[in-house]
Amino acid sequence: MATYKYDPDGTTVMHRLARGYSDEQIAMISDYLATETAND
Repeated sequence: MATYKYDPDGTTVMHRLARGYSDEQIAMISDYLATETAND
């Protein structure tokens, strides 16, 4: 998400969504998703 947030082109929907999160929130989301399995 951080890549999308700081994309200089900024033309994607993900860019617009990612801008709404702080860097700390993006890190928290990343940590959470890293612990998920396909069956969760």
